[in-house]
Amino acid sequence: MWEKLKQLARRYDEIGELLEVPEIYADPKKLRALTREQKELLKQLESSVGDDGQPKRKSFFDKLHLPPRGKAFPPPKHPQK
Repeated sequence: MWEKLKQLARRYDEIGELLEVPEIYADPKKLRALTREQKELLKQLESSVGDDGQPKRKSFFDKLHLPPRGKAFPPPKHPQK
């Protein structure tokens, strides 16, 4: 399992490096394919869990502590006048 995760992480990093090359943006099909693959790899990496059942990596959005989809932020608290 660890080897598979290492392979996924290596490919994710490789795609990140490819997306830093300006010439890649001249080929929209290649760009789209790479960004889709990168998105799928990120999903796989984030969904992998450790022995404790917790995700090994939290997504950027989880780190922001956003409410779940469909839930609104609580209304702001205004000081009493």
